[in-house]
Amino acid sequence: MNKIHPSTYFYSFWLSLIIFVIFLIQTEQKLSFLLTILLFVILICLFFIKKLRFLTVIILALFVANLRVNKYIDHQQIYRKINQKQVQFCGRLINNSTYKYGSTTYRLDNLRLGKYQILGKIIVKQKAGQKLTRSNYICGQGKFELADGGYNGIITQAKINKINSKIDFFTKFRHFLSRRLAGLNSKNRDFANVILLGDRSLLDYKQQQKIRTVGLSHIVVVSGLHLMILVNFIRKSQLINSRKIEFWTAIILGLFFAIVTGFSASMVRACLMLFLGLVAWYYGRKFNPINLFILIMGISLLINPFYALFDVSWLLSYAAFWSVLVVAPAVKQYFGLTEINSFFDLILTVLMIQIFLAPLLIYLFGSISIVSILTNLLIVPIINLLMIGLILLIIIANFWLAKIVIWFLELIFNYIFTVIDFCVNIPLAKLDLTLNFKQTLIIYLILMLILVYLIYDNKMTKLNSSSIIESDEKTN
Repeated sequence: MNKIHPSTYFYSFWLSLIIFVIFLIQTEQKLSFLLTILLFVILICLFFIKKLRFLTVIILALFVANLRVNKYIDHQQIYRKINQKQVQFCGRLINNSTYKYGSTTYRLDNLRLGKYQILGKIIVKQKAGQKLTRSNYICGQGKFELADGGYNGIITQAKINKINSKIDFFTKFRHFLSRRLAGLNSKNRDFANVILLGDRSLLDYKQQQKIRTVGLSHIVVVSGLHLMILVNFIRKSQLINSRKIEFWTAIILGLFFAIVTGFSASMVRACLMLFLGLVAWYYGRKFNPINLFILIMGISLLINPFYALFDVSWLLSYAAFWSVLVVAPAVKQYFGLTEINSFFDLILTVLMIQIFLAPLLIYLFGSISIVSILTNLLIVPIINLLMIGLILLIIIANFWLAKIVIWFLELIFNYIFTVIDFCVNIPLAKLDLTLNFKQTLIIYLILMLILVYLIYDNKMTKLNSSSIIESDEKTN
């Protein structure tokens, strides 16, 4: 009988934990105190019985999941308690406020709703309102309603009666970086702030619709693509000769960038990917891609169990990540395409992402971009150049060489806008379709069965550490 490798127990724990966190949060169930104690006692007893190790792992996962989600379930029940009621609220702005159709939108965390200090995020809508900056703190009152898609609730008809305009260090630093881009013209500067610093408030509704229509929403959401370009730029610049210093520089830089731009669900995933990828590179280890995916998803749910309420950005981020990490390599290996050049590799990867994301996009948004493959092939390859150019401009903004960089960046921006304008005007650039939950689930079950066949028929190899880091650059 073959001996079971310890890593099998390790990843079985994380897979079980993912299932339990999603189940407990979705059903708002939690174990009683006595049952929790009983589970703990059972764990201690089972730990010494080798034949029951898998059962021990599963019970341990349930125990950890229950401990982590308890507080979140309590707070979710508070949200239900105040649903459809007038509430007093206070909170800190996650992003700059946005204005559309005569209404100002504020996205808040660090919440107080009535007498409750509560976890989660809400949207506050105020007629007219004023432009506020990330990390400003506001208080007011309005009607609370439950929400989904990543926010626990929405407050409408809000009246803001207190504003604390003080901003934190990281927001000040983001403003400093933004001022270093002042040499660009207004339109390009705004777009640069969106791509590099994650300030989506600078995109008006028409621009957002264009970007969504051509399937480029991922380039205006700061995530793995942006983080990996930044880190790889530093790592490949040959400025650091020490492996240890390079490792810690990349970790600190990545974390700092994530805090400055905002810890979205996709950025949390990117940071976890960065850390594990660098650890693998530093120690010369390899990851099985499926195990890596399970580990990162499990850790992200421990960080914020509310992701299990099917946060839209979390779902899209992990669906794209799965496509890059598992689906595309499986297809390449099955059809013997592992030696194709980088351009055709990009085509295949983009195609796999679009196919795998399509049912989810239709279910969530009721439409799908037909031109997304074309626009991604035309624009994604030059995002590296754009990001590097913007970083250089920030560094040399006060020197005469900045004029050359600005000229180069203006060419790239003009190219991007030309491609977007051309593709958005293609007939049937976006199709309006609908899928209900059951239909979406059936489609994904079929896709997963096909994937299982591809993997089973042609056993997947492990990704080396450099592949792990670079693969995240392709993730939407």
